[in-house]
Amino acid sequence: MARDASSPQPIDVTLDAEVRRGRRDRNLYVAITVLVLVAGLLYLAVSGLGSGSRWDLTVSQAAARIGEFKAADVRVRGKLVDDSLARMPGEKFGVTFAMFTEGDRIHVDYYDKAPDPLVNGAEVTVEGKFKDDGRFLATRVFAKCPSKYEGKGKPGPGYGGKRTGAGYPGSGFPGAGAR
Repeated sequence: MARDASSPQPIDVTLDAEVRRGRRDRNLYVAITVLVLVAGLLYLAVSGLGSGSRWDLTVSQAAARIGEFKAADVRVRGKLVDDSLARMPGEKFGVTFAMFTEGDRIHVDYYDKAPDPLVNGAEVTVEGKFKDDGRFLATRVFAKCPSKYEGKGKPGPGYGGKRTGAGYPGSGFPGAGAR
């Protein structure tokens, strides 16, 4: 039986449903991709805020406001007090030392290997937190040897990287090397 051109043609419903399903799947993939990208950017923004929110202070500024910084990560800059560098008793690598600026001083404990330029007169930057007793517990220590950056001529104090604080063999201090 022949159909005439004016009679309604059957619609292929399966093809139309497959096209719609394909579009829906593609839209779902795009939505998931956008969601993952937005979540990733939010994570980077939030995690970046946490690491970048560290106080950067001089020893004088930190000493004046120790109570405010007990729970906060801080970075403190100053100079190493001459002959204050000493090994911590019972620690393989730990050192303790004092830093100063403008007459103020803080005491620092560091439970790792001290950097080589940590000598008398060195500019020191420490990162960490203040303990309840007012001492600074450093998680990182950076030191710049003063003689390395001076002009040619007579080297500055501590030239050669010799550690001269109490507890270092050859420093001339009582009990040197006994720890």
